[in-house]
Amino acid sequence: CLEQCFLAEGNGLPLDILHSDEYKALKAHLSHNSLSSWKLVEKFLEGKVWEQKVYNGEKYGAVTLLASYRRSDQRLRIEVLNAMNLLPMDSNGKTNTL
Repeated sequence: CLEQCFLAEGNGLPLDILHSDEYKALKAHLSHNSLSSWKLVEKFLEGKVWEQKVYNGEKYGAVTLLASYRRSDQRLRIEVLNAMNLLPMDSNGKTNTL
């Protein structure tokens, strides 16, 4: 609606000015708000796959962790979310997988 208002049937601002970086970011954000939960999960996973493809790595690889602490019973929980390009670090030179 705002685009139509400011474009004013060709008498207002030109489209190249209306479609600024801020406009594009807002449009992408609003499009995510209209997606179903399944589509949001799919977009998230697509992003993770893309990250893995373009990742150039650290010296020993990378691990993404989720850490949470429950104060009531003093428990620390560490969850491995992702691991990429890990070097074999076992004493036998092999990498064991779970």
